[in-house]
Amino acid sequence: MTPLLRLGVRLAGGGGPPERVRAASVVLASAIGCWLLLNTFAIAAAESVLRDDLFAATEMQRLLAAVVAAIVMPVLVLTATASRLSATIRDRRLASLRLLGLSPRQTRVVAATEVGATAVLGTALGVLLFWLTRPVVSGLQVAGRDWSSVPFQPAPWSHVAVVVGVPLATVVVSLIPTRGLGRSILGSQVHDQRPSAWRAAPLAGGLLLLTWAVAQAWADGVSSPEFYAFVGGTLLTAFGVLLIVPIFVRLVAEVALRVSSRPTVRIAARRLQSQPAGMTRVVAGLLVGLFVIAGARGVVTAWETTPQYVRADQSLHHGPQVLDVSVRRIASADAAAALERAPGVRDVVPLRNVTTRCTVTGPCMQALVGTCAEVATLAPDAVGCRDDAVSWIRAAESMPGSDQTFTWLPTRRHGPPPTLTLPAPDSVIYTDDPVAALQAGVFIPISTPGIQALIPKRPDFTVLAGPGAEVAQDIERTVRGASVFSQAAPEDYYFVAGLRALVWSVAAVILSVGLLAFAISAVDRAIGRRREIVSLQLVGVPPRTLRATQWYESLLPLVLGLPMAIGLGWWAGSAFLALGDELNATPWRSATGLAGVSVVGALIVAGLTVIAASPRIRADLIRRE
Repeated sequence: MTPLLRLGVRLAGGGGPPERVRAASVVLASAIGCWLLLNTFAIAAAESVLRDDLFAATEMQRLLAAVVAAIVMPVLVLTATASRLSATIRDRRLASLRLLGLSPRQTRVVAATEVGATAVLGTALGVLLFWLTRPVVSGLQVAGRDWSSVPFQPAPWSHVAVVVGVPLATVVVSLIPTRGLGRSILGSQVHDQRPSAWRAAPLAGGLLLLTWAVAQAWADGVSSPEFYAFVGGTLLTAFGVLLIVPIFVRLVAEVALRVSSRPTVRIAARRLQSQPAGMTRVVAGLLVGLFVIAGARGVVTAWETTPQYVRADQSLHHGPQVLDVSVRRIASADAAAALERAPGVRDVVPLRNVTTRCTVTGPCMQALVGTCAEVATLAPDAVGCRDDAVSWIRAAESMPGSDQTFTWLPTRRHGPPPTLTLPAPDSVIYTDDPVAALQAGVFIPISTPGIQALIPKRPDFTVLAGPGAEVAQDIERTVRGASVFSQAAPEDYYFVAGLRALVWSVAAVILSVGLLAFAISAVDRAIGRRREIVSLQLVGVPPRTLRATQWYESLLPLVLGLPMAIGLGWWAGSAFLALGDELNATPWRSATGLAGVSVVGALIVAGLTVIAASPRIRADLIRRE
């Protein structure tokens, strides 16, 4: 091992309590990031093997890629944040090495070794933790997924990418500030300059692109330019959230200095005025994560507003469910009686259908054969039914069908089928949803001469039942030979429910990682400012004032950044909904709930910084600081 590498390793594990806390934080961040990424890639590999009906096969790879990208982003922010902990102390130490004669290249070798050693140690712990917790994680069921039946391990390339990428990203970020060491010899502080107004350009451009995409989609429909404008606007807006916050922080700090003379406000405002981007870097991971979560919720809402999901949700949770039941092993009368006794069943109606012959020039037409009482059971809102007249079944205010005659055939045919030719219907039954309720375009009274020859001896049944997915299972279990099919397509509901659970699971991970990055960097920043705190204590500033100052300094970027990140993410999600003409379905409640959870978590973390930033004055602190 060369002297430079030995020096870097010694710096990584040596020094006082702040240096040891920093090293432990880098190890913790690298371990958590490595463990989380390995589990994410393992889940993606397991889902690629499962390939069942929860997600469409053609969209599976895109969905998995989006999930991986959404988790990789906050993990990289976490590792980058950890690599820049105690930045002032570290830069001062590296600058001292320059004064001792080390070249810029040698200084960067020492800096890379110092951070790289702790990052490699954390990555190794993360790999070990992954294999130790692998049986537990694979046994979890998130969004109804079961990964225990397939190999739960990341692909070899992804395993290598994580093991190499986490330490590499940490080292690269830690090396960026070493280029400016010549400007801060012996640690003379270089305050941030006033944030440039150009910081607002990405956010303004992103909002303009999103607005243009929505306006064009409403006017001419969605095409490639509108979609690419939406994607570009979303990326620019996410980047602009981070760039715009320092401008507002500096502006609010300057206003606070003008309007308030309270010591707590003035101390906090002076700090934020001198370094408006400092606390923004602390909350960067949290802001980007909240933007992604708020926007992703809008994508899920687009699925929740589809007619298939709305119908399935209404059927499964509110009722009534419309079930088609086929019974083959018992007589029709006995089958009807058995169905009526099944748990959850409200009404049973024989399903007698006839059809016209399908031709090249015209589609088949379905007719319901029965009584007006059965029509009223299936469609309580139906009006105009007559037991002595063949009738059209139409939605309200729609035009009746053709006036030609129709030749009707049985739906089940073996050999030459019997036929019945009837004139066109001369009346209309109106109902709100004729397809879902009656599954036919024509009603033929069962008393019509000749219709009995076309009706099957053992008809199927339409069952109206109460809500609950277990009703269909109870019917198949209690009625011998019963086969149940739901008209509401519950697989559509389970697809969207699984997608929603997946989004919230990813949201929990992103929010947790963002809060962890916020906690680590905020506490480190507070500890790094102990010299200022001790100086203020020595001149008589009471601890209560210092704690209030730290609250102001911690909360101002949160108060400005959190609503902005969630609001802009909500707008990006709303723009996605607007592309599909579904702006009225914007998820206000979810955005409000997300804001509440993030605010509570951020307040808890901010409280930790207050504790770390206001130590009791001691002789060792006076000597050291």
